[in-house]
Amino acid sequence: TIIIDDIVPSLFKVTLEDYQNCIPELKEFELLKCLTIILDKCGNRLITQVEQFFPYVFEPTLNMINKDLVSFPEHRLEFYKLLNAINKNCFQIFLDLPIINFKLFFDSICWALKHTNREIESLGIDTALIMMRNIDTRYRDSEVSKVFFQEYYLVFINETFYVLTEPDHKATFSEQALLLMRLINLSISDVIPVPIYGKMDAPEGTTNREYLMTYMVNL
Repeated sequence: TIIIDDIVPSLFKVTLEDYQNCIPELKEFELLKCLTIILDKCGNRLITQVEQFFPYVFEPTLNMINKDLVSFPEHRLEFYKLLNAINKNCFQIFLDLPIINFKLFFDSICWALKHTNREIESLGIDTALIMMRNIDTRYRDSEVSKVFFQEYYLVFINETFYVLTEPDHKATFSEQALLLMRLINLSISDVIPVPIYGKMDAPEGTTNREYLMTYMVNL
């Protein structure tokens, strides 16, 4: 309670605006690390504070690391650790993001899968698995769930196949295979609440399972 009510607000007041506004070279990756530690300790009791600090660190850090897969390595690693912690403890904040920002979150996971740094790639896969579990079990009937399956599900299938077939990513092959299995199982189990295809992509009445099998054959 002391951490949540006293220490965290003071920390945010002092550090967040500075992190958001200073040039990339002066942004301290230790702030991201600190936020992850606090979140892991306090869990979903910190959701209000996470909603407050997320805009200060998400896009400013993302803009530093989305030009390639190697620059700002410390910020890159701590960024993905923080996303993973938020995903585990306060996933519901992503449901309140504007669609464009949810897409940035989704794209961040896809970029993580493509990293040859094994720790970042593993964090990306773990974040993806947790996100899929949250969407499938806790938020299946939400608007975000419907948008996800209509807009991003097949993209996830593509991205996972990409890293599965890349020699540079063979170290995490078993984790990639688990992610692909979970994705496919959602269609096979007929639990996706909306068609994963557009109206022009398949005849009316085509099941998600039927469409996915055809889609994967043609990848």
